[in-house]
Amino acid sequence: MSRFLRTIYLRKDRFAEWHSNLIAGYVARPDRKISGIVAEKSDTRFRPADELWLVIQCGTRISEMMLDLTGVADFAQVPSLESYVFSRVFVLAWTGAYEWQRGAGWRQLTGESRERPVILR
Repeated sequence: MSRFLRTIYLRKDRFAEWHSNLIAGYVARPDRKISGIVAEKSDTRFRPADELWLVIQCGTRISEMMLDLTGVADFAQVPSLESYVFSRVFVLAWTGAYEWQRGAGWRQLTGESRERPVILR
């Protein structure tokens, strides 16, 4: 990688996104990316259960990375997950853990928030 990559410019603000070619990855805000993952996983056939939970973990690889989250308000742009099969969706990011629950919306489970706690429905 160091042979080919000389400089990376990172624009960091609340609207920052970086698109790369499809094989390199994508760094995003948790808007349509989260709903896309949930939609894709909803097509999988699971064993019968009372509830299905999905955990999305942000990793160190560029395709698994998400820009810093400042709190649950960052999930306001995630389209509704109500139509999918999961009862709960967890997002584990560097700055905390977040949960979406059917009928209740998003909430922050761990991590520091720079703002007053908010639950999004």
